[in-house]
Amino acid sequence: MYPWLTTHFEQLSALNNELPSKLLLLADTGTGKSFLAYELARNLLCPNKNNEPSKTDCDCNSCTLFRSHNHPDYHVLTTEAVLAKEETEHMSGGMRYIPDDRRKRSKGHPREIISIDQVRPLVDEIRAGANLGFGKVVTISPAESLNTNAANALLKVLEEPPSETYFLITANSSHSLAPTILSRCACYRLHITNDHAIVDWLVARLSCSRSHAQELLKYTGGSPFEALEAGQYTNIVGDSSFKSDLAALVTGVLSPMEASKRWLDSPVRITLKWLQRSMLATVKAGIEGSNVQDLTTIYRVLGPDGCIAVYQEAGEYLQWPPRSVDEELF
Repeated sequence: MYPWLTTHFEQLSALNNELPSKLLLLADTGTGKSFLAYELARNLLCPNKNNEPSKTDCDCNSCTLFRSHNHPDYHVLTTEAVLAKEETEHMSGGMRYIPDDRRKRSKGHPREIISIDQVRPLVDEIRAGANLGFGKVVTISPAESLNTNAANALLKVLEEPPSETYFLITANSSHSLAPTILSRCACYRLHITNDHAIVDWLVARLSCSRSHAQELLKYTGGSPFEALEAGQYTNIVGDSSFKSDLAALVTGVLSPMEASKRWLDSPVRITLKWLQRSMLATVKAGIEGSNVQDLTTIYRVLGPDGCIAVYQEAGEYLQWPPRSVDEELF
């Protein structure tokens, strides 16, 4: 259990059978909400939950099967793209419902959607009785990835779920979900506030200083996993040379080609996210005043409108599906 999720887990798991059968966990990207859903699912399927609802090291048969990703009553709907990422072993149960048709496609890129071909066998499966007799749990993450047909196929089972069946659904925002899905769920908002624990975790994972971990967390808006991802590319993140490069770029001292070569070792999406955050920091520095020379230089040249324009242009690219364009050319 990640330290910043412990309090949320204890609060929700203590509800036991009073936990809403259709629970929507809302939190920003990179906060680990799918890990919380995973541990809640384990707890719901544990026969000892009424005695020790917050125990995370239970070694009963159900919990042992669960942690080995072989629990017959735990079901996961997710995307190929999620399963292809690091830090998602807890979602590996989703492979059960991934269509085996990748070889038939012209490109082998992982899909970014949850399709109706995944939902149909899931619905059939959960309508059958529980194999171990302690109910069934379905995790849907991220719910934004449900396409229209998949969402529609889920509606009836969400409206009339089989007995002792729980749905744990994660999303970044309620605004991104179909109203028909949203109206059937109880919402729980994860407010991640334990910065001290997150900084300790980042220091241990990245072998970095506390000040560097704090800077990463600040520039990623408090997102632990985005901070971890960003911290793995020290050639741009948390390094004053990135701000210096930006200042040199906007003043014409550094050419765009030379700047791109310096940043080439980092994935384009990481660089663009950091560029966006640098633009926000620049606007803030310009408005409030700052002794960071590079930021004041960027603000003086671009102004607030120019900074926002750069932010928006980077955001347009980030909205495109991964690998939809040649990232090196971009």
